[in-house]
Amino acid sequence: MARLKPTIDQAGDRIPLLNTPVFLGHGVDDAIVDIELGRQAARVLNDVGLTVTSVEYSGAELDGHWFKEPEEMNDIAKFLEKSASGRS
Repeated sequence: MARLKPTIDQAGDRIPLLNTPVFLGHGVDDAIVDIELGRQAARVLNDVGLTVTSVEYSGAELDGHWFKEPEEMNDIAKFLEKSASGRS
């Protein structure tokens, strides 16, 4: 990852997506995508300098791959409002 960071830093001013905040919501009991993969994704995105909001959800152990409602939807709405207003 250390080798990638300077390249990302140099490109960041030219590539607007590198300045776009990221929301990652992941179920701790996800039967399709292991929670550790979500944690790794958050670490990698943080390591290259992106602003990441990562939230883990529990409570649907038997449902597999899911959206946590209403909590996750509320978190996404708050994230979008905050991002659109330019607040960190």
